Amino acid sequence: MSVAALGRALILRFPQPLDVRVARSGAARMLLAFACWALLLQPGLKLIVAAAGAGPGPRVGLLLSLLTAAAFLQLSWMGLSSAAMGWKPWSRWSSEERLFLLQALMTLALVLTLSGPSLSPAMRSQGLFGLVLAVATGFVWGLLQEWVYRGWLQTALQTRLGPWAALLLANLLFTFGPLHGALYRWGSPEPVAFATFAAIFAIGLLFGWLYQRSGNLWLPAILHGAWPLNM
Repeated sequence: MSVAALGRALILRFPQPLDVRVARSGAARMLLAFACWALLLQPGLKLIVAAAGAGPGPRVGLLLSLLTAAAFLQLSWMGLSSAAMGWKPWSRWSSEERLFLLQALMTLALVLTLSGPSLSPAMRSQGLFGLVLAVATGFVWGLLQEWVYRGWLQTALQTRLGPWAALLLANLLFTFGPLHGALYRWGSPEPVAFATFAAIFAIGLLFGWLYQRSGNLWLPAILHGAWPLNM
């Protein structure tokens, strides 16, 4: 790993950007799988969980159900391998990708160290087990979102619309679609949290751009999965 590779990692210059040639033949199936998972299954199960209660059991059940559904759609419907979708094995990571992840994790560790005292109220309110469960489920939930919104939707759209239109459209659905409850908040008497949506849109653009530049779904997925710690 050279200094030049470190510099390229800092400016997100990766040797293998997203290649959509593998996905072209299955782009329509990827879009249909996205619609089934993100527009029907996820909001439907969320309503069921809300009716059952917001305890840790229903939340974990929701997460496992959505994870199983995503794996089923990927393997049985789209017929694409995990590597073709961007889940690269570590042995295929470039020096730039490994250095980028190392820098990101070191930055996260620094932020957590500096904000350590602010974590103690969450520890006291949830207990150690509750905090570990929240971090673990949040990590898997972040991976799932990147899998569906970047790995499926953005990739499929890029085969039809090109990289920048795909990045923007996928991120609009990520920000304002059922995932973040925007469709329900618009009809609410409460004011819409525009600052929240702006933040979601900005971080979604970063994740989508990182995926587009590297073709490695692990990079945005790990960063997104760390959101409970960032929060």
